Parts: sequence; structure tokens; C-alpha cells
Amino acid sequence: MVARSILALASVGLLLPVACSDPFQVSDSLGEWGGEGVAAMIETGSASFEFDCAHASVPGGLSFQEDGSFEVPGIWVPEGGPINTEDPPDELEAVFRGRVGGASMSLEVDIIPRDVTAGPYQLRRDQGPVLRKCL
Repeated sequence: MVARSILALASVGLLLPVACSDPFQVSDSLGEWGGEGVAAMIETGSASFEFDCAHASVPGGLSFQEDGSFEVPGIWVPEGGPINTEDPPDELEAVFRGRVGGASMSLEVDIIPRDVTAGPYQLRRDQGPVLRKCL
């Protein structure tokens, strides 16, 4: 009896399709993102970040896997304290790693020359950051 009811519903198109998550689209990542200690602007071909005591960039932009994950090289620039204009701050090699899913982004940054990882950070699309800039 149950099988006959299911067959009858299916034949008239009343069964709902099984919910599937939509595949990741690069456009899902574009725009402004914010979280505790971090702000991000993700654009096609570039990404920039502002942290409490640093700023950073990924000149080539974020390259995503099918699941929304990324791992890309970029530049980390420490901030804070007096800055000598004749000796600008170091631009340090870094690797930006994370994942975008819906309106959420996770992010960690490996700062290569210092052998340290900044993060993890949790960001939300169209949310303002909470930054406490170093002086």
C-alpha cells in the first residue's frame, strides 16, 4: 500500500527532490567580509586584508577548489609603532588558506619567514570587521 502511494505521488510529480548543496561559484566569494580582527575585500583577480596589526594582499586573487577551499601565496606587512619612511616595513611571504561556504569564510595565514600562523579567523560576508589597530 505504501509503495503504491509513493508511486502515485511520483507519477504526478509531487515528490520533492533530495536537497543537494549548490556547487561553489567564485561569485560567492566576491565583496566585503569582516570578522574579529580582520577585514577582507575579495575581487576578481585580487584580494586585500586588514588585520589588527598588519595588512596583506593576494595580487593574483583567491583560486578556489570545487568545495570553496583555497590556498594561495600572498604578502603580509606587519604594522605598529613608528614607521621610518626611508625604511618601509618588510613585505613578508605568506600563504592564505581557508574556505568559503555561503556567507561564511574561514581564514588562516602562514607567515613564512616568521614560521607563525595568524588565525584562525571567521568572517561573514557584508559584516563589518572588529579591528583593534596597533599603534
